[in-house]
Amino acid sequence: MQFKDVKKEYKQQLEDPSNRFENKQRICLSRRAYDVLLQDAERFTGTKELGSGFVNRLLLNLYGIAQASVGRIQNEKKQRLEKALEQIAGGEAIAEALIRALQEIDQQEEIDSLDLSANEKTVDRIAVKEPKKSFQIRVNKENLDYLASEEGQMESEYYKGNVRRYMNALLEEYATYPYHQRERIYWRELLDQFEQAMKDRCQMKIQIKNKEENYTLYIKPYGHCLDSEHLYNYLVVKSRRINEKEWRIASLRLSRIAKFSFLRESGGLTKEECAEIRNAIENKGVPYLFDVNREEKVTVYLTETGKSLYDTILHLRPERRVELDNNTFEFSCTQQQAKVYFFQFGEEARILAPSNLAENFAERYRHAAEQYGR
Repeated sequence: MQFKDVKKEYKQQLEDPSNRFENKQRICLSRRAYDVLLQDAERFTGTKELGSGFVNRLLLNLYGIAQASVGRIQNEKKQRLEKALEQIAGGEAIAEALIRALQEIDQQEEIDSLDLSANEKTVDRIAVKEPKKSFQIRVNKENLDYLASEEGQMESEYYKGNVRRYMNALLEEYATYPYHQRERIYWRELLDQFEQAMKDRCQMKIQIKNKEENYTLYIKPYGHCLDSEHLYNYLVVKSRRINEKEWRIASLRLSRIAKFSFLRESGGLTKEECAEIRNAIENKGVPYLFDVNREEKVTVYLTETGKSLYDTILHLRPERRVELDNNTFEFSCTQQQAKVYFFQFGEEARILAPSNLAENFAERYRHAAEQYGR
């Protein structure tokens, strides 16, 4: 697919649907980038393939932020320079001359780093040499609209007029981002609406999906947070289920949200509620706010190795603790948090109380041993 064809033939199709425009596009990526996209597709959509819907959504959310959008970046530089010089006497003429000179320099630098191919081994600044995996998508209307727009057409000169080169560079760059940043890119629309709901102080309706059940929550937004290790994104809120009246503090993983919409009801939080949420985050950490009203005392015996593990494994660690003796500790946390965190300690941790949690650990370890014929 060529930029000039998108500009001409796609626009002709919009004017006259009988003019068919072929929207199939082959993408070629390095094996590393391909694997990252495949993993994210499974995490975000539940499918183990790079479908057109998933890739189109990524591309649409990348245009405005990626360094691979060289034309956009150059245009932003031009606008900043024009604004800085517009107050100077003769500034308009000076600005035009400077802009032309800077564009020539920047363009040559970008071409040098993006796409010089004297020996047929073309290398983009972001894309990796000799892509190993390819797949085909149908480019949707939203992406075609962008590529046909004035802003989208700015990228043509940096990618030899080839849309595939541009898309390759965007997706290769995406694959270099840490997971939490990729999550934010995919869920950009949700995060934008969540921030708008915070500004408007209104409620949202969110459908949650997980292994046990799907359910719907009404939420009052507090903020968007990462866990302490910057691995995952959470929406921190006060929430209630449809058949409940009590509002509870909750943290919702972005990847667990299936649907979302605005509600007209007021969703503003009081100063007291905000202080309560801040205190819960400080004491429990973001991931386990959903059960903040269900925490209890959990007593755990830790070996010396277990204590070292507790000091070094920070992810999902229960923070509030009382040392009863040298090796026995009492934690204020939910049973679910204790299950997730201490189960990985194996023989280096033993649950003493509550008894039902200790029985749960024993049963899970028995089942694990049975897998090895023990």
